[in-house]
Amino acid sequence: MTRTAYLSACVLLALLAALVGQASAASVGSQLTLDTAMQWDQQQNKYVDSDVAARDGYYYQVKGPAVAVDSTGTVLVAWEEWSENGNVVGKIGLRTPSGNAVYVTPGQDCVYFAPTLTSYNQGKFLLAVTEVPQSDLAARDYGKLLVYKVDVSNDQITVDSSPVQVTDNAAYPHMVYLGSDDSGNGYVAIVYERWKEETGDVELQVLKIDTDGNITPVLSQPLVIAEGVCKDYVKGDVHYFGHARPVASLYQEGDSKYLIVVLTNYSQATPNVSEWGFYGEWKGCKVEAYVVDLPNLSTIGGLSSENVHKVQGSLSASEDTNECPWVCDNVVVYRVGPLWGGMSGDTTIPDINAALIVKEGNTWKFSSDTTIYKRIWTQTGPAVARVYTDDDTPYYLAVFADNSGGFGKERLAGVLFRVKDGRIQVIAQYDLTGFGSGYYYYCPTVATKSGKFKNAELVVACYKGDSGSGGHNIGDTVMLTVSIGDPVDEFMSSAAELLNSLTGTVDVVNNAIFNSYSGLKKKVSDLEKKSNELTQTTQELQNKISTLEQNQEELKREVSNLKNSVDECKNAVENLEERVKKIEEHREIGGHRKRGKVAVSPMAVLVAALALTACRRYGRQ
Repeated sequence: MTRTAYLSACVLLALLAALVGQASAASVGSQLTLDTAMQWDQQQNKYVDSDVAARDGYYYQVKGPAVAVDSTGTVLVAWEEWSENGNVVGKIGLRTPSGNAVYVTPGQDCVYFAPTLTSYNQGKFLLAVTEVPQSDLAARDYGKLLVYKVDVSNDQITVDSSPVQVTDNAAYPHMVYLGSDDSGNGYVAIVYERWKEETGDVELQVLKIDTDGNITPVLSQPLVIAEGVCKDYVKGDVHYFGHARPVASLYQEGDSKYLIVVLTNYSQATPNVSEWGFYGEWKGCKVEAYVVDLPNLSTIGGLSSENVHKVQGSLSASEDTNECPWVCDNVVVYRVGPLWGGMSGDTTIPDINAALIVKEGNTWKFSSDTTIYKRIWTQTGPAVARVYTDDDTPYYLAVFADNSGGFGKERLAGVLFRVKDGRIQVIAQYDLTGFGSGYYYYCPTVATKSGKFKNAELVVACYKGDSGSGGHNIGDTVMLTVSIGDPVDEFMSSAAELLNSLTGTVDVVNNAIFNSYSGLKKKVSDLEKKSNELTQTTQELQNKISTLEQNQEELKREVSNLKNSVDECKNAVENLEERVKKIEEHREIGGHRKRGKVAVSPMAVLVAALALTACRRYGRQ
């Protein structure tokens, strides 16, 4: 790209951004910390917290807080309170925006996690949690599925002391209010994981809340939605859990009602265990969706496997990984690419996609799979809620954590989009929190408080945690409101999509440069390390060569000395032979011809033998 073209593109981006910003009248309220806020400790130079939202070191597996709104607009938020003053408590916090926190405490030596909420009447809510013995967490990340009744009146929260146990060996529930029958009984669908040793299914149960407030399961046996989609990958003594984390939504098309269930299938996935350990990233997992035909509520107890239909087709162009879906109506949003993206060496930087689930004949299929936000870099997954509807055109807000600000900086971002003529059209993008410094925003959820056209109000809750020295092990639960006014028209919609595309193109270049630079830095670092190792090895070899040379000189001196000794031995032998010869001649001259022995001392013989041997061995050199 030439300099002129680049500047022109930047100007166009600025103009389009200004147009979109003017057209979308969204405003974000101030953040409200629901638990005890973490504080910066000047002496320790880090954040400190007396109570910790979400599990220590497990924020990538957290489902996030839960938000529900009743028919009058009463908002209730639930979250995990994982530790208190350093002690594990595993309790669930509940609070309205203007009220005080109330805590639901598990039994002795147990913890609660993964809360979910739904409202079934004015001021009436259900809270579902998973209860696990604290000692089992490392090897069994699942346990009893319990449901509490919660009443809210004038910000006063009352929790029933006797929960209903739906099943055991369960985890990560999600609830949807289905409606009431002619007798005033309410019905709630609850989907959850059901584990069987190393694998787990996703099941559906329907709960009936009668007019006296009694909760009873409707289905004689839970309905299996998907088999074998959860995975406990064991390596050594370590368990790596692939949680399907199902999410459900009620969807109506004409007079027919359906329950749409989305989940992540980990049956063919493997955990990405780096040299630092396992940080929640899986490779090869896939988003799946299922549609359940809903009969009249009075006959819903007759649901069977014949009412369950798997959505056909696959999502995204990624052949590797997509996961963490959320669904509202027939709209599913999800993350494309692995959890840690480029930070784990993967070349796929995660995007956020949205798709439709549509019925063609007797078959349910994915449709209009669209990237609505590019290059979030890392994060768990999005959530979505319907904002309002105008002339049968629904508008949705997707929220998610965006780590594109760099390590240690993460914001909540949002995308407003609509579904028109069977297509997903991006309207606007929002920065909901700004990039934090030293802390992360993660695991958001969203619910609509008021769905009035041109004047909607939504509630977003998420975890906000330390990203530095604390190692993600401290944090708060925060909530904020998002108000959305008049949506942009067709032209602004196209402008927003063009802006998204162009911004994505620039991001691709920037990320490519960053990845190349990061890769080059790593290669240079590796080369420097190898160079240092080679230098050290070379020095060691030089030392050994020097030692060998010294030994060779000493050997030469020894050989020279030995040659001198050999020469001396030769001379001695020659002298000895000369003496013997003279003696023999003297005897002949003296007339003594008789034979006799020459008197030679044993020592002389030994010296002669040694000299002869040395002469034969070294005389050739």
